[in-house]
Amino acid sequence: MRTIKTYFKRAPFYNALIRTWPYSSLQANRSARMQSMKKGIFTAIVLTAILGAIAVPFTWIRAWRTELTLDGHPVNDARVYRNWSGDVLVDLRPVFGYLYVVRKSDTTVGIPNGSFLMESPAFVLTREHPLRVVDIRSAKAGGINPNLTMSSRSLSFRATDGRTINLISY
Repeated sequence: MRTIKTYFKRAPFYNALIRTWPYSSLQANRSARMQSMKKGIFTAIVLTAILGAIAVPFTWIRAWRTELTLDGHPVNDARVYRNWSGDVLVDLRPVFGYLYVVRKSDTTVGIPNGSFLMESPAFVLTREHPLRVVDIRSAKAGGINPNLTMSSRSLSFRATDGRTINLISY
């Protein structure tokens, strides 16, 4: 079996190198590498936390356990998202082409601009906070009274075409 000694046994520097190299300096280099690796991991965690805190107002998380009905008929392809302030984004575009935002803070229903949204299956990112909407009570959106009713687990309102949208969260 060959060892490092067999490769360097005729080399004049081998014996001098091995005999004079202190073992403690090898350990010091290892601990310095570990320290720098710990600092790198800590920095990555802190940067991720900071970027996450910055992105929170722009993020809408999908509400998977929400049942949506349109005039009493269940809609399976609709998506419902919530943001951290409690607002609800109802995405009926795959089914009927509608997109609504229900603001719980001022109890309004509005239509956002779809180009300000970047969608994925689990969340939606918006380009601005708060998301600008056109209130459906205004003349620009049709002047319809949404008859918004909210409770702790459900929400109901009238859409721009007169249909009633009901959301029940579990």
